[in-house]
Order: sequence, then C-alpha cells, then structure tokens
Amino acid sequence: MDGSTDVSETSGSAYHGTHVAGIIAAEANNARGVAGVSHNQGIVPIKVFYLNSNNDPVSNTTHIASAYAYIMKHRAEYNIRVVNISFGIFGRGKTPDAVLEKAIADAREAGIVTVASAGNYDGTYAVPTDNYPSDSDFVVAAINLCEAQAAKDNADGVERYSTSNYNRTLEDGTIENRKNIAAPGTDILRR
Repeated sequence: MDGSTDVSETSGSAYHGTHVAGIIAAEANNARGVAGVSHNQGIVPIKVFYLNSNNDPVSNTTHIASAYAYIMKHRAEYNIRVVNISFGIFGRGKTPDAVLEKAIADAREAGIVTVASAGNYDGTYAVPTDNYPSDSDFVVAAINLCEAQAAKDNADGVERYSTSNYNRTLEDGTIENRKNIAAPGTDILRR
C-alpha cells in the first residue's frame, strides 16, 4: 500500500459515496430538512471510484489500497475509527483479494473497524448471494438496506429493501451472521 492513487480529490462522479456519507452523518439542526443517522459526526471523504471512458464509475484494488494507506497515515489527525465500504462484487466464488484483506486487517490492528454494504443486486442476482468483501471473515459487519413500510394494524415499521442482500444458510447448515445491521436505504431526502 504505497498510496500512489490520489484519493484526496473528492469531487463527485457517481455521487453514491456522497449520498451514503449524508445518510451517515448529515449535520442536524441546520434547517436543511435532513439529518444523518449519526448526525454531526466527522466524515473523511475518500474517493476510490473514477469515471471510465464510458462515463461509468470504476475502481480497483490500487485505488482502495491507496485509500487505506491514506486512512492509516491520517488516522490520528482525523480520529478515524470506522471505514464504510459501500461497494462490493456480487455473486459466489469471487477470489479473495489479498491486498484488500491486508489493508482492512492492518486498519483493524490499528483500531479501525471496517463495515461493508451487504449488497444490493437490483434484481440482477437472486438474493441471498455472496457479496465480496462483506461476506468475508475480515469485515466486521455488513449493512442491509431497509425501507419504511406502512405496516398492517396501523403501525409503521421497516422492511428489508427488496433487492438488499441478507444472511443465507451455508452448505453445512450454519446461518451467516454478518448481515444483521439495517440502515435507511429508500426515500432518502437529497439536498
């Protein structure tokens, strides 16, 4: 992890990361009409996706490893304690990425927790299915998206978003336990 990719330039390309950062930590009590679930927390924006020639957001291990190098270098300066990864590779049988796993393991040794999105396959794959890196042993937890639901009996509730990935039963009969956190995922106000 030499930090060779510039991750400090954070202008939006697909704006997914910006939206997720707002869901996590949008400032409260500022008359903007939205507050993050952990409002008023600090965010260190790090860009790992760039637009390719087709204007599609893409990333690779070099970008992500550079991001973790930046995190490790600035962890004390910014009091970095949690890394959110809102990306993944869908489907079963993905080869583990040793560089990514080492970056996450080094951060964990430094007291930085990595949380990953559970996966949101948009109907492309039948859920549940694997999502890398959230289904890997080195990620602490994976977050399912949920949506507010008008429940029966005049009670409001939440329900897993229809394409959000979830725990599955493994071949040996055990049930995955990483995808047990839910976060807002639909009807999020953008300002």
